[in-house]
Amino acid sequence: KRFTFVFGHPELNYRTAASRFEFLQNNGISFENLMTAFSVEALSDDFFNKYRENYAAFVQHVTGMRYVKVDGKWQEVKVHEPDEMFARAFNSDAKCVRDYIKKMMGRITFLHFLQRKGWMAGDLNYMQNLFNGSSQQDNFLDAVLEPLFYGILNTKPNDRAAVFKERGWNPNLIAGWQEIPYLNGGLFERDATDEPDSVFPKALFQKLFNFFGEYNFTIDENDPNDAEIGVDPEMLGKIFENLLEDNKDKGAFYTPKEIVQYMCRESLVAYLHKATQYSLETIRAFVESPEEKADVLGIRQGPRMNQALANVK
Repeated sequence: KRFTFVFGHPELNYRTAASRFEFLQNNGISFENLMTAFSVEALSDDFFNKYRENYAAFVQHVTGMRYVKVDGKWQEVKVHEPDEMFARAFNSDAKCVRDYIKKMMGRITFLHFLQRKGWMAGDLNYMQNLFNGSSQQDNFLDAVLEPLFYGILNTKPNDRAAVFKERGWNPNLIAGWQEIPYLNGGLFERDATDEPDSVFPKALFQKLFNFFGEYNFTIDENDPNDAEIGVDPEMLGKIFENLLEDNKDKGAFYTPKEIVQYMCRESLVAYLHKATQYSLETIRAFVESPEEKADVLGIRQGPRMNQALANVK
């Protein structure tokens, strides 16, 4: 197995990479420590654990409850009295609070990948800069994030002014968001779970964005053999699987990329063998190393392979 480590875009802070070298400095350089320091799996676990801590802090602020480990088992304990908005906005429904915060944090996480594509006004650290420069940090979700989610990302450019007027949002925000694209995937559609009016302390968002700022987000899902030292889109699946309360009852699990790669490769080999009638040996050599083994196909075999690949579903 080959390991190639890429540390990210030169314009970004190398906090993730720096922390890996700090680990080596503190623990010594050995093969075992090198593998631990640059393990994407270990980095992903570290990210998720901190993500869950931030999620729990938001939930605790509203409900006064928090899950803690007692004798190795997670138990919900009362930390303080619920915030007044627990009854007012969420009808004292703790699950409604958790769903609300999961959706909010999921959207923010997605935008950290989106900004790495340069789609958030071309700023690779857009979300943290948006918070730091905002005059609405004490009401950041309702005053800034919701207009961004629903009025920009879920609205076509020509319709944005009308939506902002209808919702009573600050129209001056639109000018700074003109370059942010409309996304029609449904992630930013407003539904019943988005309706509660909620105000969170700016300290919670400050901690959340500082946490995200510690990691290098990469927009490419890592190949099993080539790992960028950062948080890749597979993290969205890990969050979904581990925070969805009834996922096990529904059979909702995220398949590891090594298994996905194996399943896709074997399915493709079987399909191409059937579609072209070429030998399994030839097909497998081509599928496993297409750049290197394209010459295993004869002049007459290429067109049939191209047609089979064009038709595969």
